[in-house]
Amino acid sequence: MEIKFQNVMAFISDNASYMSKAFKSLKTILFNCTHVACFAHIIALVGETWRSNLSEVDLIVANLKSIFARGSNRKKRFIDFLKSNEKENPSYYPSPVVTRWNTWFKAVSYISKNLFKTSELKNNSNLLLLTQELFPTRSYVRFL
Repeated sequence: MEIKFQNVMAFISDNASYMSKAFKSLKTILFNCTHVACFAHIIALVGETWRSNLSEVDLIVANLKSIFARGSNRKKRFIDFLKSNEKENPSYYPSPVVTRWNTWFKAVSYISKNLFKTSELKNNSNLLLLTQELFPTRSYVRFL
C-alpha cells in the first residue's frame, strides 16, 4: 500500500527542536501536513521550569526522598507520628522521579499538607531538630 504525500495530514512528534527542524524540511513535500507536538512533553518542560526555579523547595523534596527511600521502619514511625499529631488519613511520602514531573508536584503537595507548621516546631524540640536536619538552609519556615 502506497501513501501519497498529499494524504499525510499530521506529523506527530515530541517537542524536541530537531523534530521541528525535521518537519520544516518535510513540509516542502507534505504540504497538507500539520506538526502536532506532544502536549505531555510541553507540560514536562513547564514542570522542569518550576522545579529549577524553586531550588530550595527542590532540596526539601530531595532530602525527604533520601530519608524515606530505604528503611520501612522510618516510614512506619513517621506514619505513627502523623497519627499522634492528629493528621487525618496519614500516607507515605510519595517518591518523586525527575522524569515524571507530576510526582514532584505531588511531593510538594504532600509536604504542604503533612509537614509541620512553624508553631508546632517551637513546641517540640525533637521535631525541631529533625526539621533542621531535613532543611539545612533554614528556608523551611517560608514554605511551611
